[in-house]
Amino acid sequence: MENVDNQREEMLTAEMDSTELDTEQPGRQVSRCQDDRLRRVLDYQADVLKKENHLEAVLGTVNAGLMGVTIQMDEFIEQALGAQPKTVDRVQKLLPSIQVYLQATRQIDRLAQVELRVAASRKGKSAGKEDKPNKPR
Repeated sequence: MENVDNQREEMLTAEMDSTELDTEQPGRQVSRCQDDRLRRVLDYQADVLKKENHLEAVLGTVNAGLMGVTIQMDEFIEQALGAQPKTVDRVQKLLPSIQVYLQATRQIDRLAQVELRVAASRKGKSAGKEDKPNKPR
């Protein structure tokens, strides 16, 4: 009887597609998302290295490197938060790591804004001024 149940379970698993398996196994889904993020970062880095403007290329590669680091940090934090037992003490121990992660993501945003301004100024545009309303005097 146990052998029949095992065969039935194997058949059901074989019939499911990979997205169904990923929803049942959150760790696999997170890992797949991290792989997709890393692939996008590597694509961004490859594209930015092709830029003629050295400042844009350097800013982009530094930002891509920082993005890669945050992907690893995110994975570490997710795994640590998912570990058992879930306690307040465990989360408190992770707070410094979460803080560093948030600081790194803020820096990514800052570098991306600088990169956009450099690209806009190179094209003869003023970056962001059209979006901001003028302050009354």
